[in-house]
Amino acid sequence: MRLQSISSLSILSAIVSLAVSAAPFEFNVAARNADLGKRTFSNARLTWYDPSVGITACGGTFSNNDHVVALNSQQFGSGFPGPNCGKNIRITVGGKSATAQVVDNCPGCPFAGLDLTEGLFSVFADLSVGVLTGSWDFI
Repeated sequence: MRLQSISSLSILSAIVSLAVSAAPFEFNVAARNADLGKRTFSNARLTWYDPSVGITACGGTFSNNDHVVALNSQQFGSGFPGPNCGKNIRITVGGKSATAQVVDNCPGCPFAGLDLTEGLFSVFADLSVGVLTGSWDFI
């Protein structure tokens, strides 16, 4: 019994000394958030809307010819202005790409979904198509 206690104590002592000598763990929140910003959102539902009907959720006014988007509510965030207001994105559909700026919230869009202005949607397809599937990322 005494041999078992000494053996257990030796193992415990070795574990403690390893834990104390290990380098401290650091979690870099800024680096983690930067990595999230580089993520590509695939299979995104893209629709079009008219931003000229009033002031956007980010506080500006825009026309149908501007390359701006309304971002789904989950990614838009809370507060005024939303944390993604003014951020630029790259949208890709069927080999065509365009850049746009987040200026509005799209409460009816699913996660990763975007509402594009008519002018921006027209870069990818005729408005009569109505809904596209593409990808996008923050740039």
